[in-house]
Amino acid sequence: MRFRLILATAICLASSATARPGKPGPSGGVKPGQTYRYKGRCVTITRVAGQQVSYRYKQVTVKGNATSTVVMSGTVPRASVGPPCGRGGPRRTDRTGSGSGRAAVKAPARGTTAAPPPAPREGRPGRRGALDPTEARAMVQAHNRLRAELGLGPQRWSDPIAAYAQRWADHLAAKRRCRLEHRRANRYGENLASWGGSGALQQSVAKAVDQWATEKRIWNRSRTFSGASMPAGHYTQIIWRKSSQVGCGRAVCGDSVVVVCNYDPPGNVMGAPIY
Repeated sequence: MRFRLILATAICLASSATARPGKPGPSGGVKPGQTYRYKGRCVTITRVAGQQVSYRYKQVTVKGNATSTVVMSGTVPRASVGPPCGRGGPRRTDRTGSGSGRAAVKAPARGTTAAPPPAPREGRPGRRGALDPTEARAMVQAHNRLRAELGLGPQRWSDPIAAYAQRWADHLAAKRRCRLEHRRANRYGENLASWGGSGALQQSVAKAVDQWATEKRIWNRSRTFSGASMPAGHYTQIIWRKSSQVGCGRAVCGDSVVVVCNYDPPGNVMGAPIY
């Protein structure tokens, strides 16, 4: 039995960038949700206030089979931003933004569920696809056992978030053969897991939570999330006090299983209290 994990929750790191002298940026046309160049990279504009603009972008670090994502943000003079990314003007992203300069995954509006793409051949309902009600309860219970150990309130299951997670699980099965990869434009916190081999399909989906919980041993016990907390990032997302809703999806590739759980509000925010 093999098991693979990655830290998949975006880690938010606020920064105050200073203006860079140079050509003035676009005048009056900068709008939230569009991408412009700043210091050689594409950033997503999140707010425009007078002559100041706020931006964010994602910085992805890959080490072997593990991937971590940090969301960088800042506020700078409007004149220091520009020109628009890509040919033919700025491109739209979802409102969480993406700093990759590529088309972002469009997230469904809060409280709604986007129509999922056709499921891959292996992604049938039940054990080989979306979680049934019994499995959904098992996932919530597994999360809440860990939260109760710290006296934290329970999380509740969200069908819209579960549909969002299932779409990504289906994508990983159809496009990546269950290899793990972050959603680049993600409005939620996210934990990913996969396992495979003989008997993999008979394993409870809650095995993913059990594996994330093993990081409790290496957690630095700090109540404030920092760089030292990152090795236990799956666990800290589970126990993040403000993450009150969870939804999970699953897909299968041959003898491998991939599990995606999303959390709202997202956790693992740099400098913020864990609980």
